[in-house]
Amino acid sequence: MPNLNINGRNMSVEAAPDTPLLWVIREQLQMTGTKFGCGIAQCGACTVILSGVPVNSCLVLAVEADGAEIETVEGLENVEAIAAIEGVDVIHLGSNDLLANMGKPGQFDDPALLTAQDRVIAACRKHGKWAGCGGNRDPQRQLEIIRKGYQFITTQSDIGLLSAAASHWTSAIRAGLNRDAAPTAKSNEPLGGRR
Repeated sequence: MPNLNINGRNMSVEAAPDTPLLWVIREQLQMTGTKFGCGIAQCGACTVILSGVPVNSCLVLAVEADGAEIETVEGLENVEAIAAIEGVDVIHLGSNDLLANMGKPGQFDDPALLTAQDRVIAACRKHGKWAGCGGNRDPQRQLEIIRKGYQFITTQSDIGLLSAAASHWTSAIRAGLNRDAAPTAKSNEPLGGRR
């Protein structure tokens, strides 16, 4: 009998050892926001967040999720209550994960996503929390959500920072090598010495 923590609520469920987490969520707990799509982890409709990692719940057994924290699309309904918890500093909305869980992967202009973004912002403002958003790689959309009030964006910011740092580092190395290879005014010898 797995004990699951779904959207912040502890629940004990009856499940055979070979029962996928998806069926426990949909059939036993009646949380139908997590969809059945392909059954082979290709479409993303069954995506849930399991201990902070997006997984396809059609391939995860319920017993494997015993004691883990699970987030479903229904968890968004609790955003105000979550923001009110003392010690919570940030509410982070994973746009791509949420859209996959809604069965709408890649539809970043979907009204349900835009409503979710607005709800997170409102809850964060009300309770003095930081709002973060990830999963959307379009710079114009990122600018729009920053203007709405999101304080940090996690999509491609890490790769951008790493790339900028790597470019700066390699430029410094090249400049140093070019200085070493440049002939000096005191030397009439060609690079590589006399032959």
